[in-house]
Amino acid sequence: MFGESEVLPGIPTYIEEVQSIIHSLSSQLNLLKNMNKIEIRHSIKKQRNRLSSTQIEKANKIATTKVLQHPLFCTSTNIALYMPVNKEVCLLDIVYEANKQGKKCFIPVINGNSLIFKMLLANTKLIKNKYGINEPIDTVAIATQSLDLVIVPTIAIDKNNNRLGSGGGFYDRTFAFKRRQPELKPHLLGISYDFQLIDSIPTKDHDIKCDETIVVTTKQT
Repeated sequence: MFGESEVLPGIPTYIEEVQSIIHSLSSQLNLLKNMNKIEIRHSIKKQRNRLSSTQIEKANKIATTKVLQHPLFCTSTNIALYMPVNKEVCLLDIVYEANKQGKKCFIPVINGNSLIFKMLLANTKLIKNKYGINEPIDTVAIATQSLDLVIVPTIAIDKNNNRLGSGGGFYDRTFAFKRRQPELKPHLLGISYDFQLIDSIPTKDHDIKCDETIVVTTKQT
């Protein structure tokens, strides 16, 4: 046994490393607090671009599992998700499991200055929109309020579920009715890497927040 004055080998170094990581994260959070939306987007995108394929694959698996186990996924019939770009969390594996359970999946299509949601099937033909994001063609659209669950991409999200997107305002305009009646369907479920979760996002009256957020780790073990 170790005496009172003895310390396990390597413990001081480990503690110093942990303290250094905490200090680094604290500094990043303080920096983000004082940023505007453009600066936050730039900072978060830089961090996202540095993710390795291993980190992304791990995060995708964690996020997919969390969504599949979510109570609202279990009770939902019509589910919307997004087509990932630029190292966003990918949840497309959900489609197979959803279809097995008799659920229908939809993805967003730009329609003017807002979004409509079209069905995604195994043989659905896709075409890239002006932002380079795949959209389905020749499939049926669903009324927005007929969706039960919408999985929403984020650039950043805060502890109050205020969401920062890419800046186009498409989700804000599409779900503007939830600003007046947030209890209405669909349930907006944000998906975020751990470094995308920040203390506070500057908001305006037209901004729509998520109802809930799933945060996935990018830390390597």
